[in-house]
Amino acid sequence: MKLLLVFVEYTEKNCTLFVQAINATDKELEVIPWTNLMDVLKRGTSQKPSNMVDKELAMYSLTLINKSLYGIPSQDMFFDQTDYLDQLGMEDVIECVSSLNISENMDEGLLQQVQLYNVSLKQEDGEPVTEDDIKYLDEDATEMGLRTSLRTKSGEQ
Repeated sequence: MKLLLVFVEYTEKNCTLFVQAINATDKELEVIPWTNLMDVLKRGTSQKPSNMVDKELAMYSLTLINKSLYGIPSQDMFFDQTDYLDQLGMEDVIECVSSLNISENMDEGLLQQVQLYNVSLKQEDGEPVTEDDIKYLDEDATEMGLRTSLRTKSGEQ
């Protein structure tokens, strides 16, 4: 998982290649794209994750998802991927993580990744981002995965 993160962080083009590989592989397997990463994420964010390894893998999974979404240049491709993630239960994962807090043994890094995911959706939808939306983010949110430029829309390429 760490090597995949290094790959998608190396250049934004790798994000697109990674997303294309996920789509091609999962469609060949006749499952919704992102199924494997979402399974890992769900296991690590359940009310009672079986161990610290599950939590760490969940953190890497969500970070990989966020980094991949960050590098997608096209708004259509971005929304296609987030639609797949929603079909696989991303909203339930976010709700589960958000309902817990750091004192309940939830990793602050995972909370940051959840907030990054939510904020990226809001940004793409053109919705305002509130203080509550970013309360767990560090000052340098751009480095963590918030886009400062808009994605291309259909027909703008």
